[in-house]
Amino acid sequence: MFCIVHTVYAVHYEEAIGALNALRKSSHPIQPILIAFEEEYESLQSILILPIQRIPRYVLLLRELLKHIPLLPDTELNALVNAKNEMENTATRINLSLSTVGNKLKLVKLQPLLPAIDLNNKVYVREAKLMKLTVNSRSAPREYLFYLFTDVLVYCDVASHGPYRVRNVLKVCELNVFKMPEKNTFALVTPAKCMHLTADNITTITTWVKDVSQAIISSNQQEDDPLHGLLDLPLNLGEFCMAQSAWMMNSKDKIMKLGKVYIFRNGIVLAQTLAIEKHKFMVLLDRLHTHHTTIEPESTVITLEDKTTWSIFECTLGKEIEMVLSQECRANESTMELPPPPSFAPPQCPLQAFPPPIPEHRKKLK
Repeated sequence: MFCIVHTVYAVHYEEAIGALNALRKSSHPIQPILIAFEEEYESLQSILILPIQRIPRYVLLLRELLKHIPLLPDTELNALVNAKNEMENTATRINLSLSTVGNKLKLVKLQPLLPAIDLNNKVYVREAKLMKLTVNSRSAPREYLFYLFTDVLVYCDVASHGPYRVRNVLKVCELNVFKMPEKNTFALVTPAKCMHLTADNITTITTWVKDVSQAIISSNQQEDDPLHGLLDLPLNLGEFCMAQSAWMMNSKDKIMKLGKVYIFRNGIVLAQTLAIEKHKFMVLLDRLHTHHTTIEPESTVITLEDKTTWSIFECTLGKEIEMVLSQECRANESTMELPPPPSFAPPQCPLQAFPPPIPEHRKKLK
């Protein structure tokens, strides 16, 4: 009974605080009574928060007692341990009930705003306004309202009132998420495209990346063939070793791009991620055209012979890249099976006798 009453109180606590703040700003007749009460005693808001804080304080009190209390007989010690365990279980049950009831109330409020989506049996996680930019698209960045549930991600147009126009519903099990280093941006890779999502602060981005990643893990996403979806793969790269998603930047355009690093026996392939199963080939880094490789704390920098550099961030394959492109491995370059160079010469005509033979139908009959 205590858990039920406490859960109901905790669920409606935010609404009560909102109503109290609205009364303070209005000219309601109860406002002088509130002012007189708080002048004599204490703030009503601080009193309303006490039941919310009571259970966690009991748990902390019992934990501290077990740490600092002197040795007790087994009977009293077991009673104290049982009391702590029961209070922790009570706090857990209340939190679960509070989460369930809060989720239902949130879905009830969201359903009129998103009538195109059935929100029954869904679990709400969070929402935010994010600026969306699609990679390799001519569309300018635009702000959308994103809603994350445990199984789907919904984004719709920003409007002052509902219902909202839903732009897309993405299954979480088909997504990949990557945070851009040192920026308020993360990449969301879907089966159709790759999007860069930006927020006003890095805290929002960090929270979103964490929650989306957790939802993806909970969906039990399985890894496919690592070479699946790689477009325009060069030939004669030797045996495939490993691949990893990473952020990369070229010294010429200085644009941070989400891509994938493919390590082969005879070289490194960098490809830009356009969708879940679509990676566009950008450059082949081999030993013949690589000047040196530098492993820094936060990146791996590859310098080519023409002084062009490729910086790879958020990648743990720095040592493997350096080993493939190292100077010691150049002795084995003669064993590489390179394709023959293209020939642009015109085809040779067959040799003919001069004068050319006379066709049979033109020969004179004897």
